[in-house]
Amino acid sequence: MFKKRFLLLVLAVALCFAAVSCSAFAADGTGDQANASEGTPGLSYKLSSDGESYMCTGIGNATTTDIVIPATYKGKPVILIDNGAFYNCVTMTSLTIQEGVQAIQPYAFRGCVRLESVTIPDSVFYVGNRAFEYCSSLTTLTIVDVENVEEEKDEEQKDLKLIEESAFKHCAKLTSVVMPASTLIVSRRTFDGCTSLAEVTLPAGLEALAEGCFGGCTALKTIRFGGTVEQWEKIAKGGLWAADTVGVSVICSDGTVTIN
Repeated sequence: MFKKRFLLLVLAVALCFAAVSCSAFAADGTGDQANASEGTPGLSYKLSSDGESYMCTGIGNATTTDIVIPATYKGKPVILIDNGAFYNCVTMTSLTIQEGVQAIQPYAFRGCVRLESVTIPDSVFYVGNRAFEYCSSLTTLTIVDVENVEEEKDEEQKDLKLIEESAFKHCAKLTSVVMPASTLIVSRRTFDGCTSLAEVTLPAGLEALAEGCFGGCTALKTIRFGGTVEQWEKIAKGGLWAADTVGVSVICSDGTVTIN
């Protein structure tokens, strides 16, 4: 069973982004494509209804294969990447999201089959379901940890990190993943079908491994867990969370557990 704070987090994030998607950016949904002062020129954006921030809505007129989504556009913050913004964008080969962007909506990069590297900054506290599903060329995934950035952040902000169901499902070339220290749960089928995934690093504060989160990760041999064996045993584990894996070694701070 998940702790109360995680359930509250899921509810708060779901309500927050449902409201943002449906109303906050609805008024000016014209797809403004003027060049950004930072990031990749030509990307498309929508201005929020209060005029205070932007959402990146897609590839727009951009022609480069290396996409940088900026923290600011026309002097205002870019806080969201829209639902399905780059869906099936087959030209993109690398993606860098600048520090300041807060959320990646569901399906945002699903089916970007040539995308090889992704950098997600610490400021992103929400990655929607299937956001990077079927990014079959993805080999390098960098999720920046709060401990690796200079700016100090309060404890409440460190807890706000949610990667939803199937976010990286079928990323068949992904070989290793380091989950940030603020991760409370590896959601349902997050890495399902990542057949090259050999090593995963999980934080000591992890509370749950949901159903099928590493299902079909047939190459998985090593899980590096930041806590003790006792802490590992207390983690809630969903059904078939490591289905189709054999002989995985969970290396804890005080010993090793083998999952057959």
